[in-house]
Amino acid sequence: MITLSYPIFLVGFSGCGKSSTARKLSALLRGKSIDLDQFIEHNTGKSISEIFADEGESFFRKLESDTLHGSWLLQYTVIATGGGCPCFFDNMDYMNSMGITVYLKAPASILAQRVKYKKTARPLLAQIDDDQLVEEIEHQLMEREPIYSKAHIVFPAFNLNPYQLIHEIEKYKIK
Repeated sequence: MITLSYPIFLVGFSGCGKSSTARKLSALLRGKSIDLDQFIEHNTGKSISEIFADEGESFFRKLESDTLHGSWLLQYTVIATGGGCPCFFDNMDYMNSMGITVYLKAPASILAQRVKYKKTARPLLAQIDDDQLVEEIEHQLMEREPIYSKAHIVFPAFNLNPYQLIHEIEKYKIK
């Protein structure tokens, strides 16, 4: 089992399981987990949807990037990023330079099933009709895939086995 001496950043689309995977990995690695969106909500006293509604996406993306680059980043931490976080500013390059990045990859059809009933908490999907959800997710994935794919490790999010993921992280660390 590896010692978590550097941060592990989980990236991927909304609904791929970044938050739950961060909790599982941090428990297995005896580290901490941080959900970047929850961290922002706690520090601002507003939900992500409220920040989007009150301040706009540009404001949120800057806040998200500033938070990611903040001094709170700990070496013994698994960080679940927001779905769009890697796609703005230099966030993906920054995460790649600071630790190990893992792209939790899932097809649009599975992501749509996972986010369908929680769309209101996801500002970029909240107004999309259920029958258009897969198509919208496919569109957003097509735009984000080149950035997500810069991750050190690409790992299937469907039926994710945290022990297998830890094994992949160990293999990457050895390279």
